Amino acid sequence: MKKINAKLTTTDIALCGVFLALMVVSAFIKIPFPTVPLTFQTAVAVVAGFLLGWQKGIIITSIYALMGIAGIPVFASEPFGGFGCALTPSFGYILGFIPASAVAGLAKCRQNLTAKIIFGVLAFLLNYTIGIPYFIAVWVINQNEGLWYAVAMLNLLYMPKDLFLCILAALLAHALSPALSRKKPPQPRRDK
Repeated sequence: MKKINAKLTTTDIALCGVFLALMVVSAFIKIPFPTVPLTFQTAVAVVAGFLLGWQKGIIITSIYALMGIAGIPVFASEPFGGFGCALTPSFGYILGFIPASAVAGLAKCRQNLTAKIIFGVLAFLLNYTIGIPYFIAVWVINQNEGLWYAVAMLNLLYMPKDLFLCILAALLAHALSPALSRKKPPQPRRDK
């Protein structure tokens, strides 16, 4: 069995910080839409996995979710933070960012664009596989009416956008991977 490398370098920590900041910023870059504004969080979570790998993808998206639950206003819709967010129908998608980023991260070492697109589609499907049932459960628990209309208008309507963005994330990661994977030139040895 392969041992998981738990060491994070300074560069790893900095890159995780950058992607964590991108997750927060992407929550507040909203394109107006009739039902719910469009954001880019799913794409950022998937790109983080593609470029940094599954372990760091899990770290970034988990910290993001925990920041919001802890009350830091980082989420896209009201309430923007706090434990009450876990009781909103859309919180399942935030939880879905974690495995979606991990699945995308499994393609980090793959040079094949087709493989990255397939993993991007799998990440998209995983996010919705968690998001939709969570949405339904909270909607029913809150005894809201119009469940299937809400599923269609607040979930299914966004699937083409997120599918497109996950494929775009694969293309972006494929283009950026060579630059991030370049080895640093060897440092000259200093003998004492």
